[in-house]
Amino acid sequence: MPKKNPGLSSTTSEPTNEEKVIAINELRQSFPLNELLKFYRIAKSSYYYGLKALKAIKNYVIKYLKYTKNHIVDTVLNVLHWL
Repeated sequence: MPKKNPGLSSTTSEPTNEEKVIAINELRQSFPLNELLKFYRIAKSSYYYGLKALKAIKNYVIKYLKYTKNHIVDTVLNVLHWL
């Protein structure tokens, strides 16, 4: 029998650390960091670790999109050159 996916059965589950980091980062302009960390029950080191990981993902996606865009433009220009 297949195992039940725990993410689908519970709608009141605690947010993941990634979700907490995103929320804290958004609210940081309006509230002190220490209060947000206490509210979300996450360590400061975990927050900064998650923030660093999200920034790395963001940078990777930006580089990938720039490469993909440039590759597509080059391909189109090469095709148009032969027309």
